[in-house]
Amino acid sequence: MKRLFIVLLSVGLIASSCAKYPQVELDSAKAAVQDVKMASADVYAPTEFQALSDSVAKANVLAETEKAKWFSSYKETNVLLANVTNQVTVVKAKTETRKTELKIETEKLLTEVDSLVNANKILLNKAPKGKDGKAALEAINTDINVVADASNDARILLAKLNYFEADNKIKVAKEKAVSINNELTTIVSKTAKKAKKVLVKKK
Repeated sequence: MKRLFIVLLSVGLIASSCAKYPQVELDSAKAAVQDVKMASADVYAPTEFQALSDSVAKANVLAETEKAKWFSSYKETNVLLANVTNQVTVVKAKTETRKTELKIETEKLLTEVDSLVNANKILLNKAPKGKDGKAALEAINTDINVVADASNDARILLAKLNYFEADNKIKVAKEKAVSINNELTTIVSKTAKKAKKVLVKKK
């Protein structure tokens, strides 16, 4: 009876030491992370995506560590991988939400930049065309065209669904357009004041 008990105990120990390596679960988690990367989660939800990647890497290390033990237990690894599977859905949703937000923001900024470009062209025509200011106005006109080109580039990126780059490009374009507008407004305002003083003196 004692021998039978020892045999049964030995069988139990051997069985417990042969827990199944979670290769299927690891492969599934890696595929899921790759899937969200294909959806550009690394761009639109970088923090969450990095957390997913780190979890898979940690699960892989845990699995390999347990595999080297006589009594392997993959419980912690499986819990971590299950969490990755659950979080993939969350990260995917956040990625799509961020894309939508950037699309709306970019479209709004495009409208604003177009208005600024038109306003800047009008102000440029009102600016004094004297000999001394000619070079400066030509430089400003070049800057206006650069902004207009950047706006067109942002539209192309938007059409290609590259919301992140489109948003960044149009933000830079708006900053430049606002700067030009402030400069031209100051020039035109000073010119108007000078003209008003001349009129007052004539009276």
